[in-house]
Amino acid sequence: MRFLVTRLIGLGLLAAAAGCGKPAAAPAPAPDQLVTVAPGPAAPKEPAEPAVWAALAAKDLVPSQMPPAHAARFRRLALEELPKELRPAAEDVVACSFVLTTTDPANPTKDTLVTLLAVEPVTPALLEKLGATGDTRDAVEAMSETRAVLLGKDRVKALGPKVGDRIKLRGLNYPDTMFEFEVAGELPGEKAKDGAVMNLAYLDVLFRKKPDDYAPKARSLNLVFVRLPGKAAFERLAGLVSDSKEFADPAVKLELAPEGLIAPSAPGEKK
Repeated sequence: MRFLVTRLIGLGLLAAAAGCGKPAAAPAPAPDQLVTVAPGPAAPKEPAEPAVWAALAAKDLVPSQMPPAHAARFRRLALEELPKELRPAAEDVVACSFVLTTTDPANPTKDTLVTLLAVEPVTPALLEKLGATGDTRDAVEAMSETRAVLLGKDRVKALGPKVGDRIKLRGLNYPDTMFEFEVAGELPGEKAKDGAVMNLAYLDVLFRKKPDDYAPKARSLNLVFVRLPGKAAFERLAGLVSDSKEFADPAVKLELAPEGLIAPSAPGEKK
């Protein structure tokens, strides 16, 4: 009997030695004892920096006057030279010319004058920047016609046209030029009530009919608007403009654009 007990004890010690170093398996928990660990709270996202509008303008000329080629040079800087994360959308680089017109050249009063912004392209973001409010998608679509024009409510009241009507305006800063527009719609919003927007392409059409020595077309570009993803993009692009040798005649500057419509008064305008 003592030999059998000793033998069994020995076999038990050998079995324990064989399992030495291996942790005993824990019993599987019952289904109702399973615990789900919830993920921790996500790190808060940095708020997106608001977009900013800037304007390229002649450095020492008031009003700004630049050759049309400056628009293409600036577009290349903004769309190709900026780091990708700072670049604007292609449609947010907008060439702009001031077109001062009147229905009565002999009497350029507030009621007869129409100061147009000739722009390319016309987009909802641009119209909002110029003071339009509400849904402007229909207005943008209507501007697909080259001779289309959008008028602020005070211009509509003064001139009396309805959507679809054709109006003729005589150029003041573009002498010997008659603009024949089709009213595409009204610029919505109180800030845009005195404004008017036309397609820059129409101005180009009229320039092609002028002789080569027609002086106003040589400096017909007044501004180039650009909508950038934040102040860092503006500062970087302003540095590229300042360092570029392509803008020597005339020298230019990039500044944050003021709110609302930007246009000079017409010669002889009575306010």
